[in-house]
Amino acid sequence: MNLAADAALVIVGAALLIFFRDTEFWWFRGQPLGIVLLIVGVIGVATAVREAKKSGRR
Repeated sequence: MNLAADAALVIVGAALLIFFRDTEFWWFRGQPLGIVLLIVGVIGVATAVREAKKSGRR
């Protein structure tokens, strides 16, 4: 995934975690889904930043 998509996951995950904590979407609640999206987004952003630093050094 690219950096923009990962940043969007972080934003959506944070919004679900903060504002839609008790809202139910089909079979899941907002808070656990927000936590998962936030973690996936942070991992993606960290990976993209690490790769950018690697390629910038060469």
